[in-house]
Amino acid sequence: MSPSGDSDEDSNIDSEDRFSSLVDLTALSDYRQKFVKNARDSFYQLKPSDPRDLDRQTIRQHGIYLFVAVLLVASPYAVISGAVVPTDTAASSHSLSQPDCTTYSPTDDHNSSIRATVTKVDGEDQIRIRYNQSSLAEFESLSRFSIRFDSSLINITNTSGLNRRFDGRYVWTGDDAPSFTYSFTRNVSTGMIDGVGLFEAGSNWALAPLPTTYPLQTDYSVQPDGYIHPSSEDRNIVYVGEIRRTVVRQAGCQQIVLHLPTASPATDLDGVSSHVEVVSRSYPLGSRYETVTGLVVPWNMSQLGGYATGNTFFVDRYSSVSTQTMAAHEYLHTRQNSYYGPRMEWLREAVPSYYEVRLPYENGEISTGAYRGILAIRSEEAVWNEPYATVKSSNHYNRGAVTLAALDSKIRDTTGGNRSLLHVLRALHRNYNSITYDRFRETTTSMTNESVGYWIDQHIRRGHPVEVPALANSSLPDLVWISLYLYERYVLGSLLGVSVAIACSYFVVISIHKLGSRLRHQIMSLRSRLLS
Repeated sequence: MSPSGDSDEDSNIDSEDRFSSLVDLTALSDYRQKFVKNARDSFYQLKPSDPRDLDRQTIRQHGIYLFVAVLLVASPYAVISGAVVPTDTAASSHSLSQPDCTTYSPTDDHNSSIRATVTKVDGEDQIRIRYNQSSLAEFESLSRFSIRFDSSLINITNTSGLNRRFDGRYVWTGDDAPSFTYSFTRNVSTGMIDGVGLFEAGSNWALAPLPTTYPLQTDYSVQPDGYIHPSSEDRNIVYVGEIRRTVVRQAGCQQIVLHLPTASPATDLDGVSSHVEVVSRSYPLGSRYETVTGLVVPWNMSQLGGYATGNTFFVDRYSSVSTQTMAAHEYLHTRQNSYYGPRMEWLREAVPSYYEVRLPYENGEISTGAYRGILAIRSEEAVWNEPYATVKSSNHYNRGAVTLAALDSKIRDTTGGNRSLLHVLRALHRNYNSITYDRFRETTTSMTNESVGYWIDQHIRRGHPVEVPALANSSLPDLVWISLYLYERYVLGSLLGVSVAIACSYFVVISIHKLGSRLRHQIMSLRSRLLS
């Protein structure tokens, strides 16, 4: 070949190589474009080949999203309710016998048969009471039948058949059936029983005080509907209004009756009654009335949250703690018949504040997260390093509950699980002597040892801080338990909370999936450019 021929041949070869490279680049570019287009279409599903494929694929994809969202919402519950249960059951409440029931009939001693009806004046915050004249006629010799009002609670607006005496009493004239109409002080400092702002009224309901009659008490009835709390201690209380639902449970010899007024917000009355029944069966201290009655009040009782008197307790649905916990607390007050001496007044609220969660926890009514979380919150809210105030304060509830929980754990550990705080309290309740600090310390050390007495000196008398006792097989910090408890109560505690949590998780899952798909698309695009 000639040199010139070789040159022409090389030139042709170079041209062919350049053409082949161009073809390869074009093919690679086309491949990249098709890849990006297919990836985009598969993610956004913009151009499906068949609309039915779009429907099936969309349903399947969103079904996966929903499934993952439900798992995210439910997974914390496995930790909340999971596996930690009390292991010191030998010293639990079940090892102590229950006291017998006592009949609560405050009118029996008075042999009362005077009857009266209570109604609410329509559209007004007033109560009208009319006494049955025929029942009064049976006691004609009692010509001085009279009615007394607490002037700080009641304002008389109208009377019939009654004359007012100089001492403030209203005496029956003996002629017409006595009746009167009155308004009452509502939920303010001057309208309190034992410092409690208890009374309130709405458009079609009222929780009001009742007067005291002499020399006989009165059997009141409510028209058209309502509930009367009779008392032998001049604390008669009436709820006038429609009752939406009533639940009755039997706990041994004790009957538990819970009323939910129509005016009250929706409440899991079955759950509340179950909670109270467990506490009734498990708490071995104090006298048990044959019947105890609870009422879920229709308004926010502010810092009060609940109130108990005699065999009746009132619970605020808007309380900062759950209705079940508040009902258990107020029920426990109906079982208290001890006197608390100086420096030990805090036990009056501390004992219910501890056992309102401990007993349901032992019986599986509340989760580990709830039990540990409630105590952790109270520990954070407690004030330490100072003596308990003589006047009731939030420290009696918060610090008192945590202190008793720690002491209970100390007693169980020292006795190998054979004794608990309930054994100490049971010994102190065997007689009606005042529970003083010395008696409390002596009784506790007699069941344990002097090291527990030293603990009592440090943490009860001097107020040194205590730690919430750890649960068996659990080392989670307080912040985790508090978070789990709040999640359980405010998220899992209602259908709305669960629905909102699933919806939020659902959108989070979609967002994460989209973000991941876009990130994957960017990586593939970058890879394609690098290959080109």
